[in-house]
Amino acid sequence: MDEKEKKQISRRNLLKGAGLIAGGAALSTTLPPLATEAFAKPTSKTSACEPTFEVYDTDVLVIGSGLAGINAALTSFAEGANVLIADKGPFKASGGGGMNWGIIVRFITNPQIYYDFAINASYGMINQKLCRKIVDTWNDLKMEQHLVNNGMTTFFRNPDGTMYMPEKPKGGAKVLYNYYCRHDQDEIVKKGIKVVDRTMITDLFIQDGKCIGAMGLNITTGTFRVFRAKAVIGCGGPAPWNYGWISVAPVSINSPDNTGDLDAIALNHGCKLIDMEFVENDAMNIYPEGLAATCNGGFAADALEYRYLCDKDGVYWLRDIPMSEMNRGRFSQEIAKRVLEGKGSPNGGVYLDLRDPKAYQSLFEREVYSRNIKPYKERFDIDVKGMMMEVALEQYESEGHPVIDENCATEIPGLYFGVGGGTRGARFPSTSGGTINGAIIAARNAVKYAENAPKVKKINWKPVHDEFNRIHALRTKKVSKPLAPHEVRHAMQRACFKALGPMKYGKAIADAIKELERIKKYDLPRMALRNDTKQYNIEWQQAIENYFMMDMSLANCKSSLFREESRGTHFRTDFPKMDNDKWLCNVAVKKVNDKMTVEKRPIVWSEYPPAKVKELLEKGLK
Repeated sequence: MDEKEKKQISRRNLLKGAGLIAGGAALSTTLPPLATEAFAKPTSKTSACEPTFEVYDTDVLVIGSGLAGINAALTSFAEGANVLIADKGPFKASGGGGMNWGIIVRFITNPQIYYDFAINASYGMINQKLCRKIVDTWNDLKMEQHLVNNGMTTFFRNPDGTMYMPEKPKGGAKVLYNYYCRHDQDEIVKKGIKVVDRTMITDLFIQDGKCIGAMGLNITTGTFRVFRAKAVIGCGGPAPWNYGWISVAPVSINSPDNTGDLDAIALNHGCKLIDMEFVENDAMNIYPEGLAATCNGGFAADALEYRYLCDKDGVYWLRDIPMSEMNRGRFSQEIAKRVLEGKGSPNGGVYLDLRDPKAYQSLFEREVYSRNIKPYKERFDIDVKGMMMEVALEQYESEGHPVIDENCATEIPGLYFGVGGGTRGARFPSTSGGTINGAIIAARNAVKYAENAPKVKKINWKPVHDEFNRIHALRTKKVSKPLAPHEVRHAMQRACFKALGPMKYGKAIADAIKELERIKKYDLPRMALRNDTKQYNIEWQQAIENYFMMDMSLANCKSSLFREESRGTHFRTDFPKMDNDKWLCNVAVKKVNDKMTVEKRPIVWSEYPPAKVKELLEKGLK
């Protein structure tokens, strides 16, 4: 019997007991808490009620159940650990992982070519040590086999019924369409992994400088929950919800869960954030407004499907760029430059010409788009086959996260991130593949840490009491001339939209920082709920999130102002050239005593020193 089998058997023997602990905690909404420690004395007169909370114990706590969270949990389980998932939304319907879309993944055909392609596509910003581990893990995983084993619907059928897998060659890998994360979530259920959903993490549980868990709010019941763990893996997703507002949503395909909570929490506990100036985007349709920038409800072009984009004069200016030279950064900059030349659409975008039969046919390889053809015609009388559709760049991913090392460990012992700062740099070639394999690396190292973590002899519950009091004070606060949480949020979104688009300008960014600091000083203190109920109070959730969004928005803007060059999706119109002599470095944000500062940080390299990276970029990104 090998060591792995022993771990798994040991885990199964303990699973029943762990389930009883978690199950008992879940019942504490109707029964007295199982442990006397679950009662707390108020530490502040601002407490709205006697602090009481549920307590969950586990080896590894995974925060989030998207692509990273699922793979972190499945890997931790396979390594023999007791694992629990805390999910902000309803399980199987939260964040990007809950959307019914076909995620693009890659399987590697040449690891070295793909590694080099990753250096290029990330514009040199990626942590090379971590990149090598991701590529090696990816290669060992055999992605196509991994997808099939988990029941993925990656196959298409020809008219005669035979199956095929649509592929596109790209930099040492093949591109696959239609990976549905929902199948992986089904595996979580099959294996009996505990999921505590509709629970928003509002703080980490830190003791003696180490992460020993997390805490947060059950959004539907108002119950406060504490998760004690030997290791924590953050998989909370991106923070694009601060980018503008179009009728019902920001200019982002992502979901309302993506407010950057975990990144902001880590920042406030001393972790540095890097690469906050970089994002990822697609060119999505902007009309009808209620469906603008919705991956599941519209049509798009991206760095794989760009040959049918044209400017206002009908010129297909991207067609001469080989796929081997196209990446998200270049895709974004090419559109931005076209708009600056006066050749864009009326709303700052370009056009997707679906009149071309080949373009129309290509939609059927992306079912997430093709399924919308019929309802657009039936409900809006929009025939996409006969028009040039206006599209603009939205934000669906953030590249900025807490700094991690090649083991996906943060600067806080016991805290890991499945996707951390340095995982992608300015842009990793495959967001999904990097996310899957980054989460696997994080989980393996988190389990090792948990196995050797010293037992916490005495828990200091004061941070739990303080956090309980903080969030309940937000719920019950009364002020003169109050502002509703959504009003404060829209003010932040307006400020960020002017500063963080595909075309950035120094003065606009500086103005946005000034406006955000005004909101932080004057508007956030006036924020008050119109109803102080504990049950399913969306304004309470938004009020808590707004503080996280403020930190993330300031970090985005300050990093963007600090980097005085153009690189990847960070395109400064006042500094339109890439400057490797001054800016071949990461930009780090840190926060001390509520003061946020920005600094340069050398790139982490192993195989290619900065001089070689500079050479690769200048040859490969012409």
